[in-house]
Amino acid sequence: MISPGRLVGHACDFIEFAFSQKSRLKRYTKDNYPNTRLTVRCDRAPWATHSSFDTNLMIDMAFDLSERYPEAWVDLEFTDDGHGYFSFFNGCIRES
Repeated sequence: MISPGRLVGHACDFIEFAFSQKSRLKRYTKDNYPNTRLTVRCDRAPWATHSSFDTNLMIDMAFDLSERYPEAWVDLEFTDDGHGYFSFFNGCIRES
């Protein structure tokens, strides 16, 4: 059971998670690009290049790679045409 004293802290954590960059990007991608194949690329970790129609998995992987390699750019691209979708640096969405 959550103690009443910590309820506000848990509510703040919930709101922060609900409106985080990762959650907003997942909702935006799901709404605007429902049947899209995305590819994750990182120059520092070329073995970690993956591609999938599961956009949530690819977004999670891009955030995780950018946190694991904080000094490297991680690119999330459309697989079909190779255009960049978003770039990540140090666990956040950035413009390269």
